[in-house]
Amino acid sequence: MTDVLLVRWSIYRTSVDNNVDKSVINRLGNRRRSYFQSRVNKVAEVAATVVVVVVVVVVVAAAVAAALGVVKKK
Repeated sequence: MTDVLLVRWSIYRTSVDNNVDKSVINRLGNRRRSYFQSRVNKVAEVAATVVVVVVVVVVVAAAVAAALGVVKKK
């Protein structure tokens, strides 16, 4: 009887330990994933800002050129 109880207890402890290990691993994985996600978001934010600045500069340059008559209308 005690042998059966010991075996069941060891199986139970092993399953609990495995679950704890999985949760710790998942937490570390999530932290690493969120770090990379934040880096990707930062890069995307900078790229979007650069695109907006370039578009604004081109539009302003075209407007100034048209106002000064540099670009001849056909």
